[in-house]
Amino acid sequence: MTLKQKGQAAGLFGAVAVFSALFTWFFIAGRFADPYVWVQLALGVAGLTFYVATNLDTLGRSVAGRGTFYGIVSGVSAVVVIAALAGLNYIAVKKPRTWDLTKDKIYTLSDQTTSTLRNLKSDVQVLAFYGSTDPEFSELDQRLKQYKAVTDKLKVEFLDPPRHVREVKEYNISQGGPRVIVKAGPKETRAKDVTEESLTNAIAEVTRGSAKKIYFSRGHGEHAIADASERGMKLWVDGLKSEGFQVDEIELAANKEMPKDMQTLVIAGPVAALSEGEAKLVQDWAGKGGKLVALIDPGVHSGLEKAFAAFGAKVGNDEVIDTESQQPQVAIAQDYADHPITAPRNSPFALAGIFPLARSVSKAEPAPSGWTVVELARTGSRA
Repeated sequence: MTLKQKGQAAGLFGAVAVFSALFTWFFIAGRFADPYVWVQLALGVAGLTFYVATNLDTLGRSVAGRGTFYGIVSGVSAVVVIAALAGLNYIAVKKPRTWDLTKDKIYTLSDQTTSTLRNLKSDVQVLAFYGSTDPEFSELDQRLKQYKAVTDKLKVEFLDPPRHVREVKEYNISQGGPRVIVKAGPKETRAKDVTEESLTNAIAEVTRGSAKKIYFSRGHGEHAIADASERGMKLWVDGLKSEGFQVDEIELAANKEMPKDMQTLVIAGPVAALSEGEAKLVQDWAGKGGKLVALIDPGVHSGLEKAFAAFGAKVGNDEVIDTESQQPQVAIAQDYADHPITAPRNSPFALAGIFPLARSVSKAEPAPSGWTVVELARTGSRA
């Protein structure tokens, strides 16, 4: 093969490489900085340069021919088209636009989400433990692309659980639990599901001033959060942690006021009564909007009786018995109030609720001013 023929082969290769680079830039990578683009372009330019250098005499005769004018016109037209495509691609990448033509604007982000994303000051990382075959993958992928179109502070990574076993164990990911982890600096939380509301709330949680915690009281014989036995709370606490909640303990007697980061206080099965000062601390905090979960066994004087009455809840000094049941000391409830707590989206209460060793709780009449009291679960009439 002569040098001229080698140049012609290099020119053909160079032309193919240049068009391949342009195609990759416009339709695959979406950016010129991608290695696949500039490597192909460099090879293409090198091939074309070698062709020109080895075929100057042939090119000279071609320029003098009758088809030169039409060749120049075609070349200029091709350059114009390529430049136009490049300009459009640049605009599409730098200033992406989408249109939501649905009647209810179901593909339009809410004002709250848009505001939250635009106000991000530092990077937020999203780890989504979903594979392409998961039913929720397409919805989550599309929504996160909408988020990234609003801000460049969001960094998204999808991890297919079967292929990332180490990360699944590290983050304690379960099939039925939350699988979207949102991190910003030292803070971390989890989106309850792939809806816009859950994702935006998770981003807001890790980017606001202080993280909120669920505190468990201790010092009165409560169920311990580290106790893995049937009496302990470890299983529940592990479930809370897997959903992104932060958990801690508190000795009420050692505090004059509640911690600023307390979101919820759980008093789980005390066997000794809270002191008057502790009960007042709890009542005042809950009265100002604090969330209280009190689990009080039958026959126990908790010290919170005045607080319960102030909230509009009447706690009976008794035990629920169903004499016609196979287990008389187990309260069985199938009548539930229409309330978000008893009717979550994915778990309708079609099954009976089992409450071993329960005491009665009812609504005080009339309810205290400023309080709304809901009886969430009711036993049958024979109990």
